[in-house]
Amino acid sequence: GATALRAWLGGHGWTIDAEQVVRDRGRFFMIVSAVPGSGPVLDDVDRRYGVVASHRDRPLLTAMLEADEARLLALLSKPARHEDVTRGSAALQRQIADAREAHRRGDADQAMEALADPASK
Repeated sequence: GATALRAWLGGHGWTIDAEQVVRDRGRFFMIVSAVPGSGPVLDDVDRRYGVVASHRDRPLLTAMLEADEARLLALLSKPARHEDVTRGSAALQRQIADAREAHRRGDADQAMEALADPASK
């Protein structure tokens, strides 16, 4: 998915210059635009959800993050059917934390933009 694509791009001399979330038939997809050149090193949150500041449609990004968090919480609440429960639960909890952090970053970016542009108030 997009997480693997972002990791590959960063490791092969490309940088992401824009991202957009789209929804089709109830599913979310990421459209990623990249250009040759090195960019910032992405942390886990940015690799999973993209650099929030580069997204063009924040309401749709918010909807995607909320849907992803709900899906992960539902998975976490299901009874375990395999012996590696601890590792699976920890991975899901990490993904939930990443979704929440991406959402928080989006809120912070939006607030900073509003402060920088008095006409947007």
